[in-house]
Amino acid sequence: MTAMHLKTRVVALTGLGPGDIERWHTLAARAMESNAFLDPRWLLPFGHPSDGAATTRLLIVEDSQAIRALMCLNPVERRIRGLHVAALSSASPFGSRWTARHFPLIDPDHPVDAWEGLLRGLRNADVPGLVDMEGFPIDTPLGAALLAAAARSKIRIVERGSLEYAFRLRGPEDLPLPSLKTGSEAVTVARLKLDQLSASSGKRYLQHFRALERHTGGSLTLIDRGNDPDALEEFLDLQAAGWKGKADRGGNAIRTTGYDTWFAEAAAAFRAENGLSVFALTDGKVTLYMQVAIRSGRGLFAAQDAYDETFSKFRPGALGRLAVLEHSMSDTSADFFDPNMHPRHAESSKLYPDRRRYVSLLIATRGLVPNALVRSIPVMRRVRNALRAQATHEAADRSEP
Repeated sequence: MTAMHLKTRVVALTGLGPGDIERWHTLAARAMESNAFLDPRWLLPFGHPSDGAATTRLLIVEDSQAIRALMCLNPVERRIRGLHVAALSSASPFGSRWTARHFPLIDPDHPVDAWEGLLRGLRNADVPGLVDMEGFPIDTPLGAALLAAAARSKIRIVERGSLEYAFRLRGPEDLPLPSLKTGSEAVTVARLKLDQLSASSGKRYLQHFRALERHTGGSLTLIDRGNDPDALEEFLDLQAAGWKGKADRGGNAIRTTGYDTWFAEAAAAFRAENGLSVFALTDGKVTLYMQVAIRSGRGLFAAQDAYDETFSKFRPGALGRLAVLEHSMSDTSADFFDPNMHPRHAESSKLYPDRRRYVSLLIATRGLVPNALVRSIPVMRRVRNALRAQATHEAADRSEP
């Protein structure tokens, strides 16, 4: 595959045919960087009136065999250097409700060509010439491929901000946990992953855990109820019963905001391909904590969680997250676990051992104003150096016989 064989088109999210959806699904399963929140199983069921389904579009880069790149497009207005500018965002209104992961899906075999086709599509399509690539993992092979394509295409990119998010990468010590099969459910004795914490924090959470076991009178287990449709309903009820179900306390529970039909349909789509987990921390009688997680490509992604506030003094939310964290890499199909947690939740973020930096990139694909605005923003040193290195590499390649 070479760039000249690629075609690009912009398609409304609501206007995809079965063939498009199937090829999108294939790309999501093998993308260079997995993104469950740009998986068709997550996006296609939504239809809430406020979600912007009618205005959200997809930029598709394809050849005769497959979709090689896919990106969400949403018209926005950005204020840059005091100017209000029409732009495109890689984040849809719906996507921003659930995650900060808004990066495109890119073919892993020819990523620079795929990126170059995507950049060319943005340049040629009838869309604004300024793109805000939000929630992008720049310090990855995906980021390196984008910078290589930008250098080759002579497209300006600046990094306008970044945040570090909690993450967990598979390590050499991660092995499947022993489990007992109860019907279709995988049951493990609940264990907490504590080695990433300070000695005092680990000791404190272990004390909470043992106190909770004494209070409930039984050993705690972690059950993956992903294959049980009733588990999702129990999760929605548990979430709505707590503060998230109370609008006057700033709650945004799925059931009380009207997203329960969509969530059930999306969960069913993942469940149908063994890609859904509904983790439940329980003493055998009462469910103390639940987390819904979805698998896409080589990643396991947390979607939502909730806990029984009756047991708040024992920190069931933190204990549940630590138990899921310990279990997360027992799924040998996953290379990483993304808790999908904003850094503003500082205490909860400290539970996780690794970090991943997500940035917002401004890309000027064409036009005097977009290029002038991007030129006027100080370029982050690491992006500037990477672009210069890529340009030097491309020049060296062209000079070889």
